[in-house]
Amino acid sequence: EELAAEYERVAALGEPGASEAELERLEARAPALGAALRRRFALLENLRSLAQDSEGGAGKLLAGLLAPAGSVELRAELLSEIESDTQGLSPRFVALDELARGGMSEILRAWDPALKRELALKRLAPHGDPEREPTATQVRRFIDEARITGSLEHPSIVPVHHFGIDPDGRLYFTMQRVPGPTFAEVIELSRKGDAMWTLPRVVRALLAVCEAVAFAHDQRVIHRDIKPSNIMLSIHGEVKVLDFGIARGEFEGREARTESVVMGSRPYMAPERLDGISDSPSVDVYSAGMSLFELLSGRTMSLSINPISHDQAMSRQLQYIQVPGMSQAALEDLRDLIRRMCAYTRDYRPSAAEVARDLEQLSYAIDRRHHIQLEEFARTTVLPIYETRPRVNPEEAFQGTEDGDEFFK
Repeated sequence: EELAAEYERVAALGEPGASEAELERLEARAPALGAALRRRFALLENLRSLAQDSEGGAGKLLAGLLAPAGSVELRAELLSEIESDTQGLSPRFVALDELARGGMSEILRAWDPALKRELALKRLAPHGDPEREPTATQVRRFIDEARITGSLEHPSIVPVHHFGIDPDGRLYFTMQRVPGPTFAEVIELSRKGDAMWTLPRVVRALLAVCEAVAFAHDQRVIHRDIKPSNIMLSIHGEVKVLDFGIARGEFEGREARTESVVMGSRPYMAPERLDGISDSPSVDVYSAGMSLFELLSGRTMSLSINPISHDQAMSRQLQYIQVPGMSQAALEDLRDLIRRMCAYTRDYRPSAAEVARDLEQLSYAIDRRHHIQLEEFARTTVLPIYETRPRVNPEEAFQGTEDGDEFFK
């Protein structure tokens, strides 16, 4: 009741500057109350922003009711629903360190004290940062990413565990923490001579990727950003496809519009994606083909947007692929597979399932003396690299956190 009364009092001040000054005074006088009040303002602002940008008059009406001059009763009811799952509970997650950062979000290594396990936690950028604060469309796309990834139950797709709102009002979701490097990092190690990609390893890795992509396509989801930095190899030899942040999915209740837009990484984007005309599952096959070439050659293939120049450039660069222990006929089959995957015209590309089948057939053409499984590669090469990385101890971080600081409910 005190929190609700204080919210209405501060909200009634009207001017943002006056409200902020009063919040700062409250935080200095009563830190717990001030923090809870700031979180309540952030929660309502998130809800109001989403409602304001939704389609139809209902969203605009809801946004008006959530405004400071709107319905006190509705605000109290919504906040009761949102906060009921977190009030009085032990802290759920503690942030350890940052794994990655993007334009509108960041990924943290987090610790779950209840289950004693590490997780990856992805959350939106903070409010008030003019360079990174997400738009309403980006917020909806973030929600879609959690829903899409959470719906794809496949051994080579990272599962989503939990979706929520942190104490600052930021949306977040947690995922399985995959200990190990991305394929981009392994390629860089290979260039330096610290690790070697052999064809059997590459074939098996891309086979897992294509099986995961084919499964997503069966669920009417197009990833749209397949590339080495979005594929991980765990210390156990598992291959995981990451980051469905710009995926296109057709499902009931989606938040963001999923029509074709020019998003992705240029070297791995199919030619038709640059036009923003239409997306099809074949755009993922093209990206997987470009990734396969890079894994085998250590080079990024550079192709033209002109159809004739595109094919000529690819024919030249495919000669960089040289595979010990493979017959010349099988090597030509491998080059032809990449040529078809990266065809300028999407109608000429195979499906992801067909690529997986062809990769499996190619694996039989490799001299067995050159076969070293991913598990062994992970144990001998990936694990030592992973163990040398500086990391925060979860128990020390948990004990050093005061009053739920950096915790996520």
